[in-house]
Amino acid sequence: MPLQGERLVIRMNINRSFRNVLLLTLITVCFAGSALGRECQQEVLNFPPQTLLDAHFSPDGKNIARIFAGGTLEIIDSLTTDILLEYQITLNYHLTKAKLNWSPTGHQIAAGIGNDLFVLDLNSLAVTNQVAVGANAELTYFEDGSYVPEGVVSLQWSSDGQSIMTQTVSSRYSIWSIEQNKFLFELTLGNNPIPVVWMEDAQIFSNGQYYLDLRKERFVSYTSTILPSYHDYCSSFFSTIELNDDKTLLVQGTINGCVVIVDATNGEQRVVR
Repeated sequence: MPLQGERLVIRMNINRSFRNVLLLTLITVCFAGSALGRECQQEVLNFPPQTLLDAHFSPDGKNIARIFAGGTLEIIDSLTTDILLEYQITLNYHLTKAKLNWSPTGHQIAAGIGNDLFVLDLNSLAVTNQVAVGANAELTYFEDGSYVPEGVVSLQWSSDGQSIMTQTVSSRYSIWSIEQNKFLFELTLGNNPIPVVWMEDAQIFSNGQYYLDLRKERFVSYTSTILPSYHDYCSSFFSTIELNDDKTLLVQGTINGCVVIVDATNGEQRVVR
C-alpha cells in the first residue's frame, strides 16, 4: 500500500454547509399550521468533532484507519503514529455513529460517513464508490423526542471483497456490490439501530439475539439460552458487535460494560463478563 512520505490531505465537499454543533444542541423550530400553533424544541444528539467513533488495523497490521465524529477519516502508521492520509467530509451535523472497514486484501477502505458509503482505493488514492446508504433526511427521529444524525452503525465487507453490508441509524439495511455497482439488497425495517454482523453464507444479519433473514425480509428471534448473569446486570442495548474469523462466534458489548460471547449459529450465550 503506497502510503509513505508526506501526509496527504483530501477534502471533499458533498454540497453540505458546515455548522458547528455541540454535544447536545437544542434547535427551536416553529411548526406552521400545527393545531396548537406553538413552538417546539428539536433535540439533536451528537458528539464533539474530535470523538473517535471507529478504528481498525489494516490486515497486515502496519496501519490503523480511524474515523471521527466530525467526518474525518485518517490512516496512521501503527508504529510511528504518523498520519499518512487524511480524508475529510463536510457535514451539517457531527455524528454519533460512523464505521469503517478494510477490504480483505487491505487495498481498499470502506467508510460509512453520514448518509453515504465511500470506498477509497489506496493504490490510486481515489474514491471509487460513493453511494447513499442512509435515509434521505439528515436526522432520524426517535420516540423519546430526540433527533440523531444519520450515520452508519454496521459495516462489513464480504469475504471475497466484492460487496459491502451497511446498516444505518435509520434502520436501513443494504448490500452494495462493488463489482456490479448496484445494491443487491435494500430494506428499511423497524427503528432499532442495534449493531449487526453479516452471516453471508446463511444470508442473515445477526445481533446475537435475533436475525434479519434476507430472503424473508423479516426479523426472527433465536430460541436460545440466555445466561442468568446477563439478566442481572447487562443491558439489552448493544454498543458494538464483532464476528470471529471463521464466523462461529459473536462478541457483543453492551452499554453497561458487559462483554457477551454468543454462538453465531443459534444465539446460545457462552460467556458473560
